[in-house]
Amino acid sequence: MAKTLRTSGTYTLETSGGSSDILLKPGGDLGIGSVSSPDTSVHVKTSAAQITLQRTDDANQPGLVFQQSGGNIRAKILMDGTSGTSKELIFQTHDSSLAERFRVTHSGAKVSGTLNVDDGVTITDNAIKASASNADLELDGSGSGVVKILDNAEVVGTLTTANITNTNNITTTQLDADGVRLKDNTITTLASNADLEINASGSGTVVLENLKVGSGATVTTILDEDNMSSDSATALATQQSIKAYVDAEVTAQDLDFATDDSTALSIDLDSETLQFSGGPNITTSGSGNTVTISLDTALSNLTSVQVDGITITDNKVSTNASNSVLQLASSGSGDVEIDSGGDIILDADNADVILKDDGTEFGRFSRVASDLVIKSATNNKDILFKGVDDSATITALQLDMSEGGNAIFSGNVTATDITANSLTTNVISSNGSNANISIQASGTGSVEVGALDIKGTSISSADSTLVNINESVNVTGTLTSRGNVFGVQRLTGSGSTEVVNLTDTVTLLITTGSSQQFSLADGVEGQIKIISMVTDGGTGVVTPANFVNGTNITFDDVEDTVTLLYQSTGWVALARQNAVFG
Repeated sequence: MAKTLRTSGTYTLETSGGSSDILLKPGGDLGIGSVSSPDTSVHVKTSAAQITLQRTDDANQPGLVFQQSGGNIRAKILMDGTSGTSKELIFQTHDSSLAERFRVTHSGAKVSGTLNVDDGVTITDNAIKASASNADLELDGSGSGVVKILDNAEVVGTLTTANITNTNNITTTQLDADGVRLKDNTITTLASNADLEINASGSGTVVLENLKVGSGATVTTILDEDNMSSDSATALATQQSIKAYVDAEVTAQDLDFATDDSTALSIDLDSETLQFSGGPNITTSGSGNTVTISLDTALSNLTSVQVDGITITDNKVSTNASNSVLQLASSGSGDVEIDSGGDIILDADNADVILKDDGTEFGRFSRVASDLVIKSATNNKDILFKGVDDSATITALQLDMSEGGNAIFSGNVTATDITANSLTTNVISSNGSNANISIQASGTGSVEVGALDIKGTSISSADSTLVNINESVNVTGTLTSRGNVFGVQRLTGSGSTEVVNLTDTVTLLITTGSSQQFSLADGVEGQIKIISMVTDGGTGVVTPANFVNGTNITFDDVEDTVTLLYQSTGWVALARQNAVFG
């Protein structure tokens, strides 16, 4: 329900305490004056409505404060100025902190930062710019008015204009005016390939005090003298003067010349024509002021040609000077190519064909006592025979000159027969460190060395006689003779019966307890078997399958030994050392 508070005089609301607040908390908007329905939060309606903010201390700044929903200040409008000074309005906004953005003074306005006018022009510090990308910035006077620059103007870029009226000075690094550019001390046209014209108005003339074209002399005047009597280095002549002088000189001049046969001739330059005529294989032609004398590309009817010390006769090229060298040399890194439909024949009367690299000999082919000699001319340098094997370049044969001409083949050497008086003093050795020497027969064939026949791992005599070994033989592996292996078996006893093998000639027994049993199978006729105790850990008993001297052999101590021979009836004891037959 609406409530009305009326008073006929002044109505004062005052708190009892000096620091207490008076709060107006309407549920809707607040109307002051003749407002019947407020349109905003505070609505004042009178015949000349005003809101007054009066400060009681001129040192302070009264104004309006704007807060966001959380109560934080985001903008202010303040009045600045103290007693005796001009009053100014300050506009502050918040961007991480409150700062002045705009100020209205008694003489105008001031912007802190950039002034944006209608999103088309910005003014920052002392710079006026167009806001839109690539947009022009226009300064235009109203009606017949003009844009005036009252002081000196400096253009850093290009100044383009059709009409400039200047009462003071315009300073620019470059001025473009209606197709012409002025830069530094140069005037050029803007259009490509356009002429540059300098014209005086009406009957006026263009006066040039000094004229210089390129790097030539400086011209100061143009003279009209038919006889060129001034002989000036800085004056030009008129067309009429040049024609008169040349006509006078040509009329009085002849061109004197002579031919190869010393015939003297002359041409009157004023009335005669000089003609150049060719001869056999020579053609003349003219173009403009040039006469070209050409040698035909195909020469005919020549018996011989001499060119700087060389004579070409028939199909032979020879030198003119006695005993001089005939050289065929390419230009730069080019090659010299000899292409023959038949053979290429090198005929050297001194019997040497010499190979050089940049003037230094590295090899030669010679005929010595009717022999063909191939020689490497560099000390200790080899002769290499190379080829291509499966797309890869290989060295098939190397003749090592630093080793007396040793021949090194990279592959096999195949020959029907190889005969040599000496193989390094009857020795065949390998060049590689610790390398093997392999002599291989083909298929099932044998390698015969004297009366020995070597086939696979077997060696026999080629004439079916004995193979004699006349020196001591040291066998580091196992030696087998007629089935006997001359090796040593070390056999350790256990709780079970251990087997004495027949592959080793000697078996050494190692016992680890009393009455340990060992067995010995039948051998082959003529086989020798030696059994000896090497470690005594108890009694060892060996029981042969068949034993002519008894049933078993007992070994009690170290070095108890027995030597047995196998016959068709069984093992027979040849000797024993302390071993006991049972």
